[in-house]
Amino acid sequence: MVGVVVGSLLIIVVSALVLWWASASKRGTLRRNHILGYRTRFTLSDDDVWVTVNRAIAPFLFIAGIGAIFGAVVALVVGLIGAPEAGAIVIVVSVAWIFVWLVLTLIPAHARARALKQRTATAR
Repeated sequence: MVGVVVGSLLIIVVSALVLWWASASKRGTLRRNHILGYRTRFTLSDDDVWVTVNRAIAPFLFIAGIGAIFGAVVALVVGLIGAPEAGAIVIVVSVAWIFVWLVLTLIPAHARARALKQRTATAR
């Protein structure tokens, strides 16, 4: 049961970070960096491109964070009512959920970056 509690709390912490990332991306306040965001040579070269591309991934990040928090809470409740094995399964599903949605952010990020690159190329 302790493992389920610790796992759930870790997922909640990671999910809170993902939700902060989503919020900062949506607001356009996520500064260019080499840790969070869609990082390519193109996006790191210009603040406007960085903001536009990372805004495109914000909805996916919100889904990742909210879903994982929901899973963590379910795992915690299930673990505390006496089914730690089921709680552990929900933790694994929550980790998979957040991972899949983080990977899926590549789709809108790449599409937005590609559109901006084409627009830049035709403007020259």
